[in-house]
Amino acid sequence: MTDQEKLKEFVDYWDEWHKEWWGYFNKKPSSPFCIKKEWSSPFKFDDARSKSPTKIHLTKLKKNYEEIYKFFPEPYWMDTSNISDIRAVFFNINPGSPENYHHFNNGMVKRGSCLRTEKDDVLIWEEIYKQKNKYSLVIKELIDNYNDSTKFWHIRKRVNWLNEFRGFNKLKLKNIASFDLVPWHTNKSDEIISYIKSKGIHDAIIEYLLKPALMISSFITKGLSNKIICFGAPMRDMLEKNIESESSLLNKRRHYIVVHSDNFLESSLLDIYQTKGADGKNNQYICVFWANQNMALPKNNSIVFRHSKGKSYNMKENKFIQRFENFLLSDFDKLFF
Repeated sequence: MTDQEKLKEFVDYWDEWHKEWWGYFNKKPSSPFCIKKEWSSPFKFDDARSKSPTKIHLTKLKKNYEEIYKFFPEPYWMDTSNISDIRAVFFNINPGSPENYHHFNNGMVKRGSCLRTEKDDVLIWEEIYKQKNKYSLVIKELIDNYNDSTKFWHIRKRVNWLNEFRGFNKLKLKNIASFDLVPWHTNKSDEIISYIKSKGIHDAIIEYLLKPALMISSFITKGLSNKIICFGAPMRDMLEKNIESESSLLNKRRHYIVVHSDNFLESSLLDIYQTKGADGKNNQYICVFWANQNMALPKNNSIVFRHSKGKSYNMKENKFIQRFENFLLSDFDKLFF
C-alpha cells in the first residue's frame, strides 16, 4: 500500500467513524453504544460535576454517558488535503474540557455562546458539521477559520511553541497535525486513563491514531521530521505497555528529566521511544513529556538530564542530578539514539 493509500485509509476511517457517531447522535440512544467496535461510548460525569456544572451552563446536565457523547468528538486536527504544509506532529491526551461550541443538541445551547475568531465572527460548529457532512472537511473548514487566531488553543499551546522552539517565522494552524489519544471531551486526565484501561483500546489507538501520526511525521521535510511530540502520562503508560509486549511497535527508550528553572523545583519527565519507520531504514521517535500538571511544553532554555529509570526523582538532590549528562532543550536532536 502506498503512502497516499494509507493516508486515504486513515481519512476514510475517521470520516466513517464520525458518520456512525452522528447516526447514534440523531437516534438519541438510551443505552451505551460502540462505534466501529473499537470505541465504546463515553464515561459518566462524576457526581460533583453534575451537581455543580462548570462554564458549560447546560440547562439539563445528566449524570450518565449521554451528555458526553453530544460533545463533538475530535480524533485529530489536520488539513489532510495539504499534508506538505505540516511542520510538526503533536499527540495530546484528548480534546480537553467540553465547551458550549462543542455541544451538538439542536439549539439546547444558545447560538451566541459558540467560539469566536479575532474578527468577532461566531462559528457554529454544528452548522458547519451539517453542511460539510464529513469530519475531514469539517476540520479543514475550522482550520481555515482559526488559522491565524491567536486565542485558539492549538495555536497558543502548540503552534507558538513550535515557532519559538524551531525558530520558524509565524507558522499557523495549518502547519501542524494534532492527534488525541481519546476523541471524547472530559475535564480530567484520570478519566481518560480509566477509559483506556476499562475499554481496552490500546490496540485501536496504535492502529488508527499512532501509526498514522508516525506516517504523517515521515512526510515532513522542513520541521520535526520523523518525530512526534506528545504530552501526558496516559500516552507514556500506553507506550510502556506496548514496549513490554511481544508484538511491540517500539525498539528502544530513553528517560530524561527536564528542568524548567534554576532551583530544580519546576520539572517534568521526558521519555523518548524509538521505532523503525515504514521504510525500515529511518528511525522514528515518540517524545512524551509528562509528570507536569499543565499542558505547556518546555521552553528552549530548559535543561535536560538523562537518567536510567522512568520514574520521578527528588529534584532538590542536586548532587544526584549532576551525575547526568545534560543538554539545553535547544540541542533537541542530541537526545535521539
